[in-house]
Amino acid sequence: VPTGVPVAPPPEEAGWKDTVQAAPNQITRVIARFDDYTGLFPYHCHVLEHEDHEMMRQFEVLGGTIAAGLTTRPGGYSQLFSFTGDLVGSIQDGGQIAATPLAPATYRATEQVPSGWELSSISCDDTDSSGSPATATATYLLSVPDVVALVPVTCVFTNCLLDLVLSGETVTGTKTYDACDSITATNFTVADDPGGTDVTLRARRLIVLQDGVVIEGDTIFRAEIDPAL
Repeated sequence: VPTGVPVAPPPEEAGWKDTVQAAPNQITRVIARFDDYTGLFPYHCHVLEHEDHEMMRQFEVLGGTIAAGLTTRPGGYSQLFSFTGDLVGSIQDGGQIAATPLAPATYRATEQVPSGWELSSISCDDTDSSGSPATATATYLLSVPDVVALVPVTCVFTNCLLDLVLSGETVTGTKTYDACDSITATNFTVADDPGGTDVTLRARRLIVLQDGVVIEGDTIFRAEIDPAL
């Protein structure tokens, strides 16, 4: 266990350098900053006899990772969503953008919400980070344990299409269509299928079934107004 009073380095030893004096029977504390470099680095003694007897060790520099994921409702849209701040780039449904290596600190990423879409939620996978749909921004609190764990801190941005138009589609199987404002269906067929067909339309304000909407056989069809969307 170290004992004694800490002693500051003399003036000629102060400042940035890659070689320091380590006096006998003392513990030398070194503080270094590694920007953009991770991995294993060596340190060794400059006394030749010590070098010859393998007085050399390694230390590892770790970098953390933050990431933004994107989901759309309905899913499968090829619309690109752009991000600024500490995460820069464009992704679509199911995509992810990341930045690494990063030191423990606070980082932010802001989505540029496209016209016709609403950012309905931002969910982060750790308790320290958070998202604000009102500002379209995720705030990442990257901690030392996050860096050591080598696990990305990820926030998922969920975007909902405001007005969905279903036209000329024939649907089988199980399918749910969501829209954050309205859904309009025309020439839309919910077709009978041996495996069963269960189709749900959900919108926050309005669902319009126009001419050409066909519900076949023993299918299940629902049209739901859900203000919580």
